[in-house]
Amino acid sequence: MSKTATLDEFFEKDDKNTNSGDVVSHELKFTGNWFIDAGILGFVNLMEEVYGWDLEKLREKIKEDPELVYYGYFPFAYLYKWLKDRNEKVSESIIEQLVDELERLSFEDNRKLFEFVWSKFICKLFRDKWIESKIKVDDINKVSDKKGKIKPGYDDLKYIELLNKREKIINELLNNKNLKNEIKLILSKKKGGDIKKLSYEDLKRLITSLESGSITSSELKKMLTEFKKLNSELRSYLSKLWVSNTVESFKVSKENSRFYRIPVDSGFYKNFLFFNYSLGNLEQLESFYDAISFNLSRDVLNRIDKTINKFLPSKNEFSNIYYAELSSKIFKLEIPYLFVYLLCFVYAFTRFRGIGSVLFYSNDLNLTYEINKRLRVYQEKVKDQSSLFKITWREIIDVLVEYKSYWNLENMYIIKYSQLDNQTQEGVEYIGISKLQASILLEDPIRDALNINLQIDKDRWVWILEEFIKNKPLYDLISKHVFYCLREKNGKGINRKASLYALAIDTKIKENNRIELFSDEFFKGYRSLVNEIKYCYSTLNSNAIKISRVFDNEEERRQICYSLVSALKKKNRIAFVNTLLKKFLEIAGSEDVSQLNRFVFENIVSNDDSWENYGLALVIGILSFGGEDSGEESEEV
Repeated sequence: MSKTATLDEFFEKDDKNTNSGDVVSHELKFTGNWFIDAGILGFVNLMEEVYGWDLEKLREKIKEDPELVYYGYFPFAYLYKWLKDRNEKVSESIIEQLVDELERLSFEDNRKLFEFVWSKFICKLFRDKWIESKIKVDDINKVSDKKGKIKPGYDDLKYIELLNKREKIINELLNNKNLKNEIKLILSKKKGGDIKKLSYEDLKRLITSLESGSITSSELKKMLTEFKKLNSELRSYLSKLWVSNTVESFKVSKENSRFYRIPVDSGFYKNFLFFNYSLGNLEQLESFYDAISFNLSRDVLNRIDKTINKFLPSKNEFSNIYYAELSSKIFKLEIPYLFVYLLCFVYAFTRFRGIGSVLFYSNDLNLTYEINKRLRVYQEKVKDQSSLFKITWREIIDVLVEYKSYWNLENMYIIKYSQLDNQTQEGVEYIGISKLQASILLEDPIRDALNINLQIDKDRWVWILEEFIKNKPLYDLISKHVFYCLREKNGKGINRKASLYALAIDTKIKENNRIELFSDEFFKGYRSLVNEIKYCYSTLNSNAIKISRVFDNEEERRQICYSLVSALKKKNRIAFVNTLLKKFLEIAGSEDVSQLNRFVFENIVSNDDSWENYGLALVIGILSFGGEDSGEESEEV
């Protein structure tokens, strides 16, 4: 017997034990798996957006009656948001009606509850969307097979009659040579040639022209008026059909199920059956119910892979596939509504222009919920969404301080993607914050100093905090900022405080490159390193101020900086020191010069690890003479 079969037997036995009386926990909490937890957060976000329940209120609702939440409130909320996200017209009053009905009524079981919500509210919700999908002009071609025989479920005589009448007018419009030029003019079509087809959008534009009075031909007016009348009659008849057979009483049969298909789709969740184009209303109902109830008889629910979410590899790409599939059975006892959460996965993310979809995640639901909630509120207000970290950092720190959860900073991840659909993944990033970075960033003066956008090119700004969290060398960023300001003849544009703090951090991390994981320093939160960074900044700033006094001629400053920058770019320490000391000797006698000489010998001449950082700090001092700590061309967050 294979190992997979053995596992199946084990979990089948486990299922029997569960059914025999084990209590399944419905408590809403994180699992420790970011992927599933993102779905749980997405579920919370969805229910809050639709019903206005925050996390605590939702927990209360689940505690009172979990089946009412998952089989009643959830399916409606999910499809309500689907419509709303696509800018479809939806009435908020239907939400109040649903809540009133579900609070007032009682149901035999979760199946009856789900079917009630499906017919009375979900079908009602999709009436206009369904009518629109049916009323498009190419539907006449869809109701018949290649032999001209009406397809099963499309044989409502009145519907077919109205479609044929409307099709007749469309053909007359296409075949009337006298109207061809005027129609082309209205539709902005190219001159010459015949119009072989009128799309539904074309016909709507013609009707708009009719209603605005811009059509001159009486013949065209007459035909479009007749088309408009038929279209209105068809719309009215379809509305009666839908309400009568799905909402007022559910009369959908296997034969007409496809005709009454709810027009919903998803590139992200293509393999969930209720999104499948080939399935009808009944099959959609069954599929959605099976997903909520974790019905493993549905093949799509049997494993966790790319079939259910594009973030995952396919079944054949799992490295342990020869031992066992990643079976969803192992989750059923602990997470009975797993597929509800997986369907809500995308709702955990907040969308930012020019960045993508972003999730801040820690292993604590309350904290993650609060941070991302504030993030969404802030996202709606902020205009500049070009920097992910710029618009989020203050929100994160505020929540961490409020919850007294500093430790969570080092257990937090940022997950980002630019695009996910049925075929592609673009711009997916997972960014973690190490204990070292967390310890440094929790210092207010350091964090505030790094919370700055620096210009490094004509059209490019970079946020220091982002580079630091991504574990990139800060020297590279500051050197680009300094070189740009020198090139643009704008020394005052240098942000001295931010640049020197960044150099101090970069310097001390370089000089302490032998810090070991789980060392005493690790467990103390790198306290001594943080103190070294503060002291280093003080030293760099002091000497930057001193060297700024040595040079009082603007052109002289720029000339020596060009030479010093050239030496830094070439990593030529000898050339850098010689250029600097030669200038010092010309101004011998100054107390500042004497102290600067000592600084140069101690931190540049005899320093193999980070001499460039100290050297660049002196260049900043020379260039930024007279400038404020926050440079004129830097943006404070």
